[in-house]
Amino acid sequence: MDEPRIIYADGVVASGRKDDARILSCRSGDVITASDANISAFNNIWGEWHRGNTYREIRLCLTIAGRQVLEGEKDFKPTFFEFARKIARRRRVLSADISVLFFNFAAAHAHLRTLLHTYARLTSAIGPQIPFDHSPVCSLEYPEAYAHFDACLFALRSFADSSRFIIWRALARKKGIPRNLRTLASANLPYELSQVIQNYLDSSLNDLTEYRDNSIHYAPPGAHMAPTLLWSKGVIHAQVWLPYNPSARSLKRFRYWQKDAFAYARSLLEQSYEFCDDLFPVLDELQRQQIREKRSAREANLSTDS
Repeated sequence: MDEPRIIYADGVVASGRKDDARILSCRSGDVITASDANISAFNNIWGEWHRGNTYREIRLCLTIAGRQVLEGEKDFKPTFFEFARKIARRRRVLSADISVLFFNFAAAHAHLRTLLHTYARLTSAIGPQIPFDHSPVCSLEYPEAYAHFDACLFALRSFADSSRFIIWRALARKKGIPRNLRTLASANLPYELSQVIQNYLDSSLNDLTEYRDNSIHYAPPGAHMAPTLLWSKGVIHAQVWLPYNPSARSLKRFRYWQKDAFAYARSLLEQSYEFCDDLFPVLDELQRQQIREKRSAREANLSTDS
């Protein structure tokens, strides 16, 4: 099995973490080590690229609960999974809804891994064949990057909207499920639960929805822009920019300024972890409160009958 390759910011690929690791994101024939290239990309690890007979070729590096985590680490297990299992065990009808939620969550990871793979290929497989003789900047017809970004956002939006079924049924409300998470937040909900949902909407979902709606209904950002390779200090960087004003809903009015597709999508996934961390303990407590109330009501009825 080959040694894992580290993918740094901008998709810069190196064959190890140490200063003498060989940089693979450079022109064919160039030999550069991490100590030779003093670039800011090395301050941020995006993931690992495992080649050979491995279960998962790309492993994401995520910041969760203030901790940097590499996918698959044995000592990391989000607590919300255990809360979800407890909730499903107490009320089996919720099992299917929870399965749908976590499938969409896993799908977002899968699409983000594929997006990261496109960056790594751009800088270490495609980029090295470009001489960069006339300009240090090269735009490529490579729609895969924007397509995988769109797919990741679709999965994250599906994840968000599928949470409403769990929330609604956990509250034992049978009819009139709100059509999306935004309308659910305006429903008559317990205060703490309402705050969890509203915080998620404000922190990420409203902006995410703008980009997703553009790709479906208006103007996909990738129809106007192409990934760019930048050769700087001998190292090739991949740049996939997004418009910072998605509410414009127009290719002509979109404005682009260093908003990276992978970094943005990764931040949305990390915020979805935070949402789960906040949501499931609240649902667990509400469910246990319902159980206590039903038990108290039964005991009161037994006392009355006797």
